[in-house]
Amino acid sequence: MDPIGMARVRGRAADFAHNVAKHILLDIISDIPLLTGAMLRSLRLERATSSTRIWVGTDHWAYTEYGTPAHI
Repeated sequence: MDPIGMARVRGRAADFAHNVAKHILLDIISDIPLLTGAMLRSLRLERATSSTRIWVGTDHWAYTEYGTPAHI
């Protein structure tokens, strides 16, 4: 495949990955607890040249996602 064709394939793959990430972000938003809204406000979708990332900017996301052991 020629370089122009490969660049087109990479671009379409990056577009596809970004669309998948948008759907994942919508799924996250639909399930996120809204006690204070801090986690919802901290969500970011960041697109780079060949990848897309979803960032959660709070320090308590893991406790919300995975829970915590019982407290005494």
